[in-house]
Amino acid sequence: MPDRGLAEDVVQESFARAFDGLAGFEGRSTLKSWLHRITVNASLSKLLEPILHAEVPR
Repeated sequence: MPDRGLAEDVVQESFARAFDGLAGFEGRSTLKSWLHRITVNASLSKLLEPILHAEVPR
Protein backbone atom coordinates (compact mmCIF):
# COMPACT_ATOMS: atom_id res chain seq x y z
CA MET A 1 0.00 0.00 0.00
CA PRO A 2 1.29 3.44 -0.89
CA ASP A 3 0.35 4.94 2.46
CA ARG A 4 -0.81 4.01 5.93
CA GLY A 5 -4.31 5.41 5.44
CA LEU A 6 -4.98 3.16 2.45
CA ALA A 7 -3.61 0.17 4.35
CA GLU A 8 -5.95 0.88 7.26
CA ASP A 9 -8.87 1.14 4.85
CA VAL A 10 -7.95 -2.23 3.34
CA VAL A 11 -7.75 -3.87 6.77
CA GLN A 12 -11.17 -2.49 7.72
CA GLU A 13 -12.69 -3.55 4.40
CA SER A 14 -11.14 -7.02 4.71
CA PHE A 15 -12.61 -7.55 8.17
CA ALA A 16 -16.02 -6.37 6.98
CA ARG A 17 -15.97 -8.68 3.93
CA ALA A 18 -14.80 -11.63 6.04
CA PHE A 19 -17.48 -11.02 8.65
CA ASP A 20 -20.19 -10.69 6.01
CA GLY A 21 -19.03 -13.82 4.20
CA LEU A 22 -18.26 -16.04 7.17
CA ALA A 23 -21.59 -17.87 6.95
CA GLY A 24 -20.77 -18.78 3.36
CA PHE A 25 -17.32 -20.18 4.17
CA GLU A 26 -17.55 -23.79 3.06
CA GLY A 27 -14.20 -25.04 4.34
CA ARG A 28 -12.93 -26.07 0.91
CA SER A 29 -9.79 -24.10 1.74
CA THR A 30 -8.13 -23.19 5.00
CA LEU A 31 -9.46 -20.20 6.88
CA LYS A 32 -6.04 -18.62 6.48
CA SER A 33 -6.09 -18.85 2.68
CA TRP A 34 -9.70 -17.66 2.56
CA LEU A 35 -8.82 -14.56 4.62
CA HIS A 36 -5.69 -14.00 2.53
CA ARG A 37 -7.74 -14.01 -0.67
CA ILE A 38 -10.23 -11.54 0.81
CA THR A 39 -7.36 -9.24 1.79
CA VAL A 40 -5.70 -9.49 -1.64
CA ASN A 41 -8.99 -8.70 -3.38
CA ALA A 42 -9.66 -5.74 -1.06
CA SER A 43 -6.13 -4.44 -1.70
CA LEU A 44 -6.51 -4.69 -5.46
CA SER A 45 -9.91 -3.01 -5.32
CA LYS A 46 -8.49 -0.11 -3.31
CA LEU A 47 -5.46 0.30 -5.56
CA LEU A 48 -7.49 0.14 -8.79
CA GLU A 49 -10.29 2.37 -7.53
CA PRO A 50 -8.88 5.63 -8.99
CA ILE A 51 -8.27 3.99 -12.36
CA LEU A 52 -11.67 2.29 -12.57
CA HIS A 53 -13.56 5.41 -11.55
CA ALA A 54 -11.55 7.90 -13.60
CA GLU A 55 -13.48 10.06 -15.97
CA VAL A 56 -12.58 9.48 -19.60
CA PRO A 57 -11.96 12.72 -21.52
CA ARG A 58 -14.11 13.21 -24.59
